[in-house]
Amino acid sequence: MIHISQKKILLSLGIIALVFFVYGLSLVFSGRIILPQEIVFANFRVRYYGLILALATASAYAIGLYRAKDYGLAHKIAESIMLWAVVGGFVGARLYHVVVEFSLYRNNLWEIFAVWRGGLSIFGAVLGGVISLLIYVSCHPRLDLGSRIIDSSLPSMTRSLSSTSIGDGNWNDKAKTLQLLDWLTPGVIVGQIIGRLGNFFNYELYGYPTTLPWKMFVPESFRAQGYITEQYFHPLFAYEMLINICLLIILWAVSRIHKKYEISIGPGSLFLGYVFLYTSIRFLLEFLRSDSVFIGELRLNVLVSFALLILSASVLMFRYYGHISKTTSNS
Repeated sequence: MIHISQKKILLSLGIIALVFFVYGLSLVFSGRIILPQEIVFANFRVRYYGLILALATASAYAIGLYRAKDYGLAHKIAESIMLWAVVGGFVGARLYHVVVEFSLYRNNLWEIFAVWRGGLSIFGAVLGGVISLLIYVSCHPRLDLGSRIIDSSLPSMTRSLSSTSIGDGNWNDKAKTLQLLDWLTPGVIVGQIIGRLGNFFNYELYGYPTTLPWKMFVPESFRAQGYITEQYFHPLFAYEMLINICLLIILWAVSRIHKKYEISIGPGSLFLGYVFLYTSIRFLLEFLRSDSVFIGELRLNVLVSFALLILSASVLMFRYYGHISKTTSNS
């Protein structure tokens, strides 16, 4: 009798699902299938964009709960923190988009609330999430994340984040917020990967016209001004999905290596690694966008990506060389 393990079954199902997904993409990219924008139930209309955002949020939520025990967070506390992060991230994502693209809403302010039509920025989501976590931590000064996450073997510059001994779990707000960001980062990346499918259904986040084999057909009603006669464009949403899948694998591998060999890293390093890697690629992808907002002759998101890239790289390098310096002095 042949016994097939659950892992092999799941792997087989995953491969089959991937094949169907790629085949479906090819039909849409070629223009043979035009994606619907909504599902109609009796008198109710539900946008696919909204359903996908709900799925993305639920996935990030589930991953956060799964990882909560590694950060010493009780189930109810983890749920409370994630609620703050989701609300803050959503408000920040929409606010960033509206401020940057205010010309689209100037004559009809009610459109600001029409989030089902798209218009959420990952930069605003991250900023809003960080601010909401800072507020939560400041409102809960007795929040304990567990002493095993940060220990005395970390570089001195990392330990300075806490006003007291790191080992007693009584850290300051900055250190706690950084740890919470590390906790939430994998879920954010998975949510971002799934969320890009919302851009797919909305026919948004595409680039300049292209003749590459993986070009994407965009219906005329969704084409940007100046490109009405063009049919095929760079599928930037797909580029970002693939990039974030790679980032997730890289960060997972790095975290596993650190855990296996008991290498201590400073609070926020996982989050900073994500910011550095993502903005490095986003910086380049922005030059393919046909709907960029400009400040003078410079693209706004290019400037934001570059600033975040330099900031995250500087902090990571400072930590690394601080750790090397401490290790050398102790040897």
